[in-house]
Amino acid sequence: MKQLLSYYKPYLKESFLAPLFKLLEAVFELLVPLVIAGIVDQSIPQKDQGHLWMQMGLLFVFAVIGVLVALVAQFYSAKAAVGFAKELTNDLYRHILSLPKDSRDRLTTSSLVTRLTSDTYQIQTGINQFLRLFLRAPIIVFGAIFMAYRLSPELTFWFLVMVAILSFVIVVLSRLVNPLYSILRKKTDQLVQETRQQIQGMRVIRAFGQEKREIENFQVLNQVYTAIQMKTGHWSSLLPPLTYLIVNGTLLVIIWNGYISIQGGWLSQGALIALINYLLQILVELIKLAMLINSLNQSYISAKRIEEVFAEKPEDILAEIVQKETPSNQSLRVEHLSFTYPDAAQPSLRNISFAMQQGQILGIIGGTGSGKSSLVQVLLGLYTADKGSISLYRNEG
Repeated sequence: MKQLLSYYKPYLKESFLAPLFKLLEAVFELLVPLVIAGIVDQSIPQKDQGHLWMQMGLLFVFAVIGVLVALVAQFYSAKAAVGFAKELTNDLYRHILSLPKDSRDRLTTSSLVTRLTSDTYQIQTGINQFLRLFLRAPIIVFGAIFMAYRLSPELTFWFLVMVAILSFVIVVLSRLVNPLYSILRKKTDQLVQETRQQIQGMRVIRAFGQEKREIENFQVLNQVYTAIQMKTGHWSSLLPPLTYLIVNGTLLVIIWNGYISIQGGWLSQGALIALINYLLQILVELIKLAMLINSLNQSYISAKRIEEVFAEKPEDILAEIVQKETPSNQSLRVEHLSFTYPDAAQPSLRNISFAMQQGQILGIIGGTGSGKSSLVQVLLGLYTADKGSISLYRNEG
């Protein structure tokens, strides 16, 4: 991932400012339950309207400042994410253009298109969400636990139990869903490849009356993709109900124990309301964090797919030919040439040998798939021969 992280360098300032302003937003949100607790414990029992209006004005100020800092954080996070994706896409496009033909065939054109578009966009989305939510959620969670501890150390124990259980659930579901996201990316490549081949060969398909067969092939592939997508969705959809179940169970425990504490004079009503607000804040942030982790998992898979493209060595640029006019006594000789396509079961060319003088014409005859086009592409240097040699020499006689 070091190569991809290098694109972060021009946006270090934005990557620092975005979480900083999110931190300020989180601080203002954590202060709101304390203000509400003051209203419940002081303003309402004492019927102090002046204190009530002051507290309401304070809530309004917190809301306005929170909106402003949130907008600034959104701006910086979007700038960093879009800039990162822009530089990455430009370099990835240039690298794809420099790849040799055998590398492009091994990765497939449809997969390269998907990596250049869908995967880079997924990385952009992941970076944007990371800067906006990943650091904000822990701040809210641990900040809410700290504020709750100040109000009631005894009830804070249930907060810690809830966070531990939810963290376990998130980790387990992430490990189940991650492999499915990787399979989905590969199936997306296959769908794009199948569609691309059908569009390119539309005339041939119609000429031979193979429309029904091609529709059936696409339907089979689409059904497999749908089944995996539904399985992934089923596992992912378990998180919100489990989260609500755990948090609401904790809420009942806190209300029950809070009632006992109020009866014993150890806790005020406003403090209990503040504890419930902190619990609901933790609920919202943990749900966001769980959704963010799913998005980051997809971004990580996309980053690995893009790294596979960068790992491919670019094609060597052939040296410029200084001699513009070819001598009339130059000959081409091919000796024991063999070539196998990437991932092919057997060679397309095997032990090919011939020699030609300049001006001669060589006729290559054979059925479909016999290797005629493969031989021409190897002679042109689009593919590298596995065995044998291709030499261009000058006759001295």
